[in-house]
This record gives sequence, C-alpha cells and structure tokens, in this order.
Amino acid sequence: MNKIKYFYTIFLLLLIIGCKENKIEAQANVDNKVEVVTTNVIDLSNDKELEKIIKTKNRIFLKYWSGMTFDEYFYVSELLVKEGSIKKDGGAYAYTTSDCQVVVEPIMKNKLVVGIDLTEGSVSGYSIECIYPFYQKKYKLQSMVDKNLLVSVHTENNPQYSPVMSYTKDYKTINLPNAYVDKSESLNPNKIIKFDVNSTEYRDFRRGKFLPKDKIVIDNDSVVVLISQEIKIDENPYIEYSLTNSEEIKAYELTEQGKQGSGFNGNERNYQITNSKTRKVYVSKYAVLKISYFSKEEFQKEENVKRIQLDSIKNANIKTKQQEKESNKRVLNDI
Repeated sequence: MNKIKYFYTIFLLLLIIGCKENKIEAQANVDNKVEVVTTNVIDLSNDKELEKIIKTKNRIFLKYWSGMTFDEYFYVSELLVKEGSIKKDGGAYAYTTSDCQVVVEPIMKNKLVVGIDLTEGSVSGYSIECIYPFYQKKYKLQSMVDKNLLVSVHTENNPQYSPVMSYTKDYKTINLPNAYVDKSESLNPNKIIKFDVNSTEYRDFRRGKFLPKDKIVIDNDSVVVLISQEIKIDENPYIEYSLTNSEEIKAYELTEQGKQGSGFNGNERNYQITNSKTRKVYVSKYAVLKISYFSKEEFQKEENVKRIQLDSIKNANIKTKQQEKESNKRVLNDI
C-alpha cells in the first residue's frame, strides 16, 4: 500500500512539472514570435495614387522633385505627357512652348533623381537659345550675346594633294579639263599662314549666340535654377580648297559636262580636293547650353563638393611647386 502511494505521488509531481514546462515553452514561443509588418504597395501607374505622392513633395520643375526614384520619374513623365505639359519624342521627353522645344533629362546620383536638366539633345530643332528669353523676362537676366564663332583661320599645304587628270565612269575614261590643274603655289614644308579672325574679312564669317557669362544662378525660394554653357571646339572645321574658288573651275561647272560631273550624280568635286595644292581651314567654337533645376539643399551639396575638389587641386599645385622649389635649392647647393 505504501508503495502505491509512493508511485502515485511521483506521478503527480512529474505531471505538474510537465505542465509548467509546457507553459514556459508556450510563453517563450509567444515572446519570440516574428512580427509580420504589412506595407502598402503604391501603384505608380495609377495616376490618382501618383498625384497623392506628388502633393507631399517639394517640386523643383513641373511635378518632378529631388530624390525621386527613376520609376517615379518615369511615371511622373508619363503623367505630364497625358496632361500635355511635355511631349514624348521617340524615347525622350521634351518640354515645349509655341515656338521652342528642349529635351527633359533626369540628373542621377546614387540611383536617385536629384535634379532635372533641360538640354538641346542631339537632334536638330531643340534649342535653349530659343527658350532663354522666357527666363530673361521672368528673372530679369541679360540678353544673350552675339559673338564671332571663328577661333582660327589658316592656310596650309593640302595633306590630300594627289592630282589626277582622268577617272573611270561606266567603264569609260573621262578626262578632266585643264581647270583641274592647280596653278597656285604650294607653301614651304610645315609653313602655315594665319589670319586675324577679328579682321573685317572674317569677323562676320560665322556668328552665334552665347550666354553673357558661363554660369547664371537663379535662387528661386527652395529651388535653384542654373543656366550654364560649355564652350567647345567644332571637330569638323570648314575647309576651302585652293581649286574650289578658282575662276576656271567656276566657268567649267557652268558647262554641260561640268554640270554633270559636279552635280548630284557626279564625283568631279572630289578631284577639286585631291588636285588642290593648299587649303584654308576655318576652326569654329560653339556653346552647349543647359538649364538645370535643383533643390537648394542639393545645389549647395554640389557646390561644396566642387569647392573641395578645387581646394584639393589648389593644395596639390602648391605642394608640387614647393617640392620643385626645394629640389632646385638642393641642386644649387650640390653643384
């Protein structure tokens, strides 16, 4: 009997301990459970949802804002197309007025759109020069300046000079007239004759519009508008060959044979190049214009980065000069 009581007591104790362990384990599971957080996924293709986002942002141009993702930029652009604020031209977006159009491009940084550029793109018909008067009127800016585009004009020996007096067409040999014999003089080897681009003869040869200064900063409350230009040299200079303006060539091109040879289907003008002893080269410059929109905060960040870079270059130059000075001093002491 005593043995039965003993085993019964042990059984009760084990049952109580097991219940407590299950309770502790259950409590641990509650304490360690993973909290699942659900987030609302916004459908950017839904114009109403997109408008809600836009209303919460500080816009820099039209409905664009600084810090948007590229997807947001795309859907905002598509929305602006629907509204008629911009148009889609192939794969590009364009801002238009009654007479002008410019390309709209995102300024990317760390995979975010931090600004908007209005540019001339690579297609003819897009012009910052055309739209600039609107900015001039609104922000009371100076007019664009008309300038001589020529950088240099010089005459040199023609590196393509290789005269021929006949050619083959449709299995027939065509003889060129004596007009294709260049009677002018070649220059001495490596000699170049330079001309003054500001002289009466050349100052009006080719002209274009430039900003009054390379960078115009407009502080417009929380937005900064930067109108800038980069001056570049035309890599395809205009070239006149010594035979091109020859009176004999001009007279020949008025004849029936000359019209056929130098016309659309002819190739005789190629021989004006190879048969010319000299050529005159006109090198021009041009301005790449751009209008950029930034938040004031982003613009100040960019300016600070540029300032640090310039200071770094300046300090490096000072250090280099100091090292040269010390090196020269050492050499003077050594010799």
